[in-house]
Amino acid sequence: MKRLITPSWYREKRLLITHVLLAVGVVLALAGTIQASRDNHTLAVATHRAVCTLRADLVQRADSAQRFLDAHPGGFAGFTRKEIQQTITNEHRTIRSLSTAHCEVTPP
Repeated sequence: MKRLITPSWYREKRLLITHVLLAVGVVLALAGTIQASRDNHTLAVATHRAVCTLRADLVQRADSAQRFLDAHPGGFAGFTRKEIQQTITNEHRTIRSLSTAHCEVTPP
C-alpha cells in the first residue's frame, strides 16, 4: 500500500502555510498603511483649516487696528501710534508667513 503522507507532502504543506502567512502579513501591513494615510490626511485637513482660520483672523485684526489707528492718529489710552503700527506690522509679517497655505477667501 502506498504511503499518503510523505516527507515531500510535509514540505508542500509547510510551503503552503508559509505563503498563506506571508500573504496575511502583507494584507495586514497594507491595511495599516492605508489607515495611517487616512489619519494623516485627516490631520492635514484639520491643520490647514486651523492655519486658514488663524490667517483670516490676523487679516481682520490688522485691518481693524489700521482703522483704529486712522481714527486715533495719536494713539489711545497709553498706546502710542508707534506701538499700534508695530502691532500691525507684526500681524502683516505673520500673515505673509502663513501665505503658503492656499485658503479660500470668504467675504466678511
